[in-house]
Amino acid sequence: MKYTDSGFAQIPTYNKFGFVELKNTFMVISQENGEDTPIPFQKIIKSIEAYQGDINLYNEGPSSLRN
Repeated sequence: MKYTDSGFAQIPTYNKFGFVELKNTFMVISQENGEDTPIPFQKIIKSIEAYQGDINLYNEGPSSLRN
């Protein structure tokens, strides 16, 4: 809940993502260089599982999860 409490998340050298809204099956984030975007919880869970399976993905940046 740290993300929702602080209102944003940011990794150094990457753009900031703001918290907009929490729904039953997704959350809405604001992008520093874009529009508000809904992110389904299933996609977040899939990303966490990918990192748990291969921690090296973390060092490759966010685009590593697109594969």
